Amino acid sequence: MWLKVQRCLRVNGAETLSTLICQLMRNPIERYVPTASSLLETHGDTLDACTAYFPLISDINLAEFMSG
Repeated sequence: MWLKVQRCLRVNGAETLSTLICQLMRNPIERYVPTASSLLETHGDTLDACTAYFPLISDINLAEFMSG
């Protein structure tokens, strides 16, 4: 279910929300690289609030990957 939500968010331009949804998946680690790389490819052209969502990241690995 979360994979479908994530794909829908990506199609609608909400890359940061798509990344946050990755945390809710059963095995999120296998989705981190494609999800975060798609976020990095946007070059800040996302339609969501990007940096406003950083406090919602609960996984330190994902936070480190997104921040740098």
